[in-house]
Parts: sequence; structure tokens; C-alpha cells
Amino acid sequence: LVDHDPAVLHSLSEIADTMGLRSETYCCVADFLAGFGEGRRGCLVVDIGMPGTSGLDLHAQLIAAGHVTPTIVITNHGTIAMCVKAMQAGAVSFLEKPLATEDLVVAIRQALAEDADRHRVDKVRDAFERKADQLTCEEKRGVVS
Repeated sequence: LVDHDPAVLHSLSEIADTMGLRSETYCCVADFLAGFGEGRRGCLVVDIGMPGTSGLDLHAQLIAAGHVTPTIVITNHGTIAMCVKAMQAGAVSFLEKPLATEDLVVAIRQALAEDADRHRVDKVRDAFERKADQLTCEEKRGVVS
């Protein structure tokens, strides 16, 4: 959860708690990036209008670095152009504050389902690649005696 408003972070954290989810809160993108590690699972709820690096900029940085984290973009002052930009960048959802709890819950569930699907696909791909690496040169060419 990344938002410059402590009250919003508290509210988002409480919603995650009621869903039985563990959450981490960050008041700026720099703090989030300092705590972000490889292989993290879950989803990102990020404010688009933070001072400095915006939520969309953070989302773009993560994608450029190869981290496909399902992202929910939230904002105080959304425009159609902002929404289009967020969705074209791959955001799961674009929600305006004040957030309707049910809309956020639905978006989080969707984002977590996407994360789980991606994780399953990654595991299958990794298993396939391990098996392929064990093949002999003849087997790779399709020549088996």
C-alpha cells in the first residue's frame, strides 16, 4: 500500500486486515522501493498523485525491471486520460477516493487472483525449462534411438 496520506494508508490497511491479508504501508515510492525484494507476491495499491514519483511512474519502473506486480491505482482527482493511461500500462483497476470498500475488495481479489495465476504459470515454465535442460543433444533434435 503506497500513499502519501497516513489516514488513507490506515484505512487501506484495515480493509486488508478484514480480508485476512497481510499488508505493508509506505508513504512514498522511495520507501516502497527500498523495501521491495525479488520474488515478492501479492498486489500493489498505489496513489497516482503522490509528490515526487507518481504511482504510475512506480508501476512503470516495476514493469521495466521485470516485476509484473498486479497494481490497483487510486486517486483523489481522476480523469479519463489518467484512467486510460493506467489501464493501458496494465493496472488491474483504477479507483477514485473516497474508495468504496466493496470496489477495493473486488479489485484486490482480482489482483491477487492474477498474481496466483502468474505464479502457477511461472512454476510450470520453470519445471519445463529444468526438464528441457536435462535432455541430451539427440533428444533436443528429436532423434532418439
